[in-house]
Order: sequence, then structure tokens, then C-alpha cells
Amino acid sequence: MREMALKEIQQVSLEILKDIHEFCVEHDIKYTLFSGTLIGAVRHHGFIPWDDDLDIAFTRPEYEKFVRTYESKKGYELFCRERQGKDVFLSYARVCEMERTFADDSNYPWTKEKKGVWIDVFALDGAESDYDLAVKQSKEMFRIWNASNRIRRAQRPLRNCKKLSYLPRLILVKLLYGWQLYRSKLWDKHIAMCKRIPFEKAEYYSHHAWAGWGMREYYKTSAFSDYKLMKFEDGEFYVMQGYDGALRAKYGDYMQLPPVEERQPRHTMNKYYWRED
Repeated sequence: MREMALKEIQQVSLEILKDIHEFCVEHDIKYTLFSGTLIGAVRHHGFIPWDDDLDIAFTRPEYEKFVRTYESKKGYELFCRERQGKDVFLSYARVCEMERTFADDSNYPWTKEKKGVWIDVFALDGAESDYDLAVKQSKEMFRIWNASNRIRRAQRPLRNCKKLSYLPRLILVKLLYGWQLYRSKLWDKHIAMCKRIPFEKAEYYSHHAWAGWGMREYYKTSAFSDYKLMKFEDGEFYVMQGYDGALRAKYGDYMQLPPVEERQPRHTMNKYYWRED
């Protein structure tokens, strides 16, 4: 198999996005480009040139409708706990291209099933209106999210360690967390915690399912009061109305390019290949 170049990964990701967009328009499901993909749409009218993934997000009600009903016309497969149950080790979803590509995620596995190039599909949930309570909620979410990540990292094969100095640490992680992968209901617990405050009744939302940004991803739900189309590569896709404020809360001046040395792909633990080669 031939390893895919960055532009090839981006092109397959874009094909998946087009399929999702078509389905969502047909079934009246609202989504938004999200995170670095949203920055790319605003700043570059497409991918951030060095970005190696694509993210979209839904409010929780729209997300649940999507994962319940999505069927791809191109044969892409949706992976999430709601469909595959314990075989998916994520609190959100991914849509994968399965026929032409192969993804090696052995350094940080999220399912035992074969998979190809994917895009991340996130749910956004209601957060506490009181800031101090929201901080407490955010820390609680981070703890369970971080624990789930340790369980996934514990599945990394010893042979993948590039530095001998890392081996003792990985062995310890395996002893502490490795056995929990299939027995753990941590992801189900995390999802239930995410849904405690209904999005439609909340003044603020947060990204509880991927809690790494903490309170930087705490913003008003009114950002999703409407959606509009925005150019991204050779198509147009939806973004939430309040994208500018949400991005500034998370990234600061997101229109400013990062230093040259930081313009690198972020997901280097995964490798992608063409199957036909």
C-alpha cells in the first residue's frame, strides 16, 4: 500500500464532507464546519494548507438525528457508540471512507474495526450558565475525557515505540489501563454526562465530548441561531451564524497565521494509505 500525501488525505476528506452535506440538506439537519476546518473556511476559503483533518459539529439534537439516520450514497460508514456500541472508543462520531483507503491508528486506536480516511463529527452540548459552575463542569468533563484517552493510548504496541526511554512508561500505562478497553463503560458515562444540560434549554454551550479546550470552548448557544453557506475549496458548506465570536473565544486572533515552525499536520500518530496499491 502507498502512503497518502497530505493533499490526497484532504481530497478524500472533502469527498466525505460533500456526501454529508448532501444528506443533511436533504434531511433538514443543521451542521457547521468546526474548529480548524472553520478557520480554514474563513481564512483560506478551504483547508488550512498544512491541516490533515476535517471537523464538523452539530448541536446535540441535530447530532442525534444525524447519527440515527445517516446513510451514505457513496458507501462511507458512520462509526459511533450509538451504532457500534462498545466497539467504538469515542464519545463522538467519525465518518470513514472504507473502500479505497486504509488508516493505521495503532498508536492511538479508536476502534478494532478496519477503517479509512475519516472526518470527525462532534456534538455540542449545553453548559452551565453560572461561570463558576461551568468551570467545575469543564474540569469534570476533562477528567473523564483524559481517562478515556489513557485507555486508548494503552493499546499502543510496544514495537511502535521509537524511543527506548518511553518503554517503561508505556508498559506501566498498559498495566494500569490496557485491560479496560472492552470492559470499560467510560465512553457511555461520558456521553450521558455531556447530555445533562439540554442544548435547546441552555444559554451557553461547550464541547464536552472533546474536552481538551476547556473553557476556551464555552460560548453562547445563540451562535447557532442561524447558519449560512461559506466557500470551502470547490464547494459551499454551512457555518453557524456566530462563528467569529466562537472562534475568537477559542483561538484569539484566528486570522493571524501561526509561526512558520508551527505550520505542521497535527495528527501524526495516524498513517493513511491507498488500498489499491
